[in-house]
Amino acid sequence: RINGVPLRRVDQTYVIATSTKVDLAGVDVAALKDTDFAKKRVARTKKSDGEFFKTETQKTALPAERKDLQKKVDTALLAAIKKTENLEFYLGATFG
Repeated sequence: RINGVPLRRVDQTYVIATSTKVDLAGVDVAALKDTDFAKKRVARTKKSDGEFFKTETQKTALPAERKDLQKKVDTALLAAIKKTENLEFYLGATFG
């Protein structure tokens, strides 16, 4: 990874448009769908006093297929980025 950002949809207001391009011809993203980026909504229930003050939260693990897809896209992207000189440093730099 260049900057540690996982595969996710990013709003345009958080993206800086530049003239730099990365050739993604070798990246197979056919397995990605819009539903992969949507959050799973859970219906809220009324909590009792004990549940309200409970501090432990339950973490959900990523599915194995999502991890495999992330690795597949990362390897293809890193190979494309390494073809261009200094592109890895440019993408890893903070703007602003």
